Amino acid sequence: MPLTLERHGGSSAYGLAIGLNSLLVVVLQLPLTRLTAGWGPVLPGAALLAGVGFGLYSVAHSPVPLLLATCVWTLGEIVGSPAQVDLVIRLSPTHGRGRYQGINNLSFTLAALASPLVSGWFLDAFGPTALWTSAAACGACVALGYRLLQRRTGNAAARGN
Repeated sequence: MPLTLERHGGSSAYGLAIGLNSLLVVVLQLPLTRLTAGWGPVLPGAALLAGVGFGLYSVAHSPVPLLLATCVWTLGEIVGSPAQVDLVIRLSPTHGRGRYQGINNLSFTLAALASPLVSGWFLDAFGPTALWTSAAACGACVALGYRLLQRRTGNAAARGN
């Protein structure tokens, strides 16, 4: 992301995008979490927002569209993060909730560790359009996975809110 934003938005674009992301999380996290608490499709919708937001980087080539793309994936992050934690609580046995949350957090930590290496290689090998288009496809696949999980476990257990 820093490479794409720097290429199309200048040297300060990444800082602006991450600053905007942080500001939106601080301002919108609680209101959006309360607003979406009763919605069944929270996790599939959040995954789609994240995928679309990252996918928009493939067509955004100036600062304003890059920042708008950041807003889209940030909304997915804001809605999806608390719903993901809730999903793990709902699907884990009572005696194993701490262990399940630990593994859930570890999966995100490992992804954050691997992401610069894998995406850097992917960017060099296939280019930015392929990188961000595949990120959008991953978001769609995750959304489908959440939807299938909802069907399998029942909407009340897997809606993630």
